Amino acid sequence: MNLWLRKWLVGLIVLVVAIVIACGCGPVNHSPVINSLEADKTLVLPSETVNIECNATSIAGGNLTYNWSASGGVMRARTSGESGGWTAPGELGNYTVTVNVTDEYGGETTGSIIITVRTNSHPIITNLTACEDWVVPSGNCQLECQAEDPDNDQLTYKWEAEGGNITGEGSIANWTAPQQPGSYNITVLVEDSMGGMSTTSVTIAVGVNHLPVIESLTAEKTKIMYNTSCNIECIASDPDNDKLSYSWSIDAGNISGSGSKVKWTAPPRGGQFIITATVLDGRGGVTSKEVLITVVTCSCSL
Repeated sequence: MNLWLRKWLVGLIVLVVAIVIACGCGPVNHSPVINSLEADKTLVLPSETVNIECNATSIAGGNLTYNWSASGGVMRARTSGESGGWTAPGELGNYTVTVNVTDEYGGETTGSIIITVRTNSHPIITNLTACEDWVVPSGNCQLECQAEDPDNDQLTYKWEAEGGNITGEGSIANWTAPQQPGSYNITVLVEDSMGGMSTTSVTIAVGVNHLPVIESLTAEKTKIMYNTSCNIECIASDPDNDKLSYSWSIDAGNISGSGSKVKWTAPPRGGQFIITATVLDGRGGVTSKEVLITVVTCSCSL
C-alpha cells in the first residue's frame, strides 16, 4: 500500500469517528428501572414505623445505589439499601417517601409513595348472639357477631371458647359443646386493620335435656255424634323450662286450631278414633299421648 493510500485511509477513519461523536451515536446508558416500591402499609398511626422496599433493575448492569428521603417524619435507610424504615411524625396528614436509584454509569430514576398518618378508633361490637343459651353435651350452636368501625376499616374476627370446639372465620362461628355439663364463655375479638381491638363474650349452658311432661290430655266429650266437634286440650310442662310446641295427628276426621288446644270434627261414620298429641321441647325431647273418642250415629247412644 503506497503512502498516499495509507494517508487517505487514516483520514477516512478519523472522519468517521468524528461524525459518530458529533452525532451522539456512541454507547448510551439506560437508566435503572423501578419495578415496585411498596410499604408494609400506607395508613399508619402517629410515630408508627413502617418498612418500605424498592425493587429496581439495572439495565446497564452493575450495582445500584438507593438514596431515600421523606417529606416528613424520620427516614432510616442505608445508602446502598433497597429498603428503609420510615417513622411517621406526630402530625396527621399525607407524607411522600422518595427513593432515587442510580447506577455505576450515572443513570438514575426516582420513585415515590404516599403514606397517610391518621388516628384510629376502635371497632364497636353492636351485638353478639347465640342461636341457643342452652345446648346438650356435644350439641351445636351458631354464633354471630355484629360490629362496625368508625373509620370504615376492614375488620377481622377471632373466636375462642372455654370448652368444646369452635370453628369459623369472619363474623359467624359454630360451637360444638363439650361432654361435660356446665356454663361456657364464648369470646370474640374484633380487630381493625390499624390494630384497634374490641372484645365481648356470651355464656352458653351445657346440660342433659329432659323430656317434656304431658300432665293431661282431655277431650271435652269422650262420646259424640258423627260430623260434630269437640275441644281437646293438652297440658304439658318442661323440666328445663324449654319452650314447647305441639303437633296433632288423627286417624280420621279433621283437626282445626294449633298449640295446646284444638278442635276435632268427627268423620261421617261411627267408631272409636284416636287423637294423638305430641309435645316437643326444641332440643330433641319428644313426648306423646293419646285420647280415645267414640263416635255414634244415633243420639240414642249418647
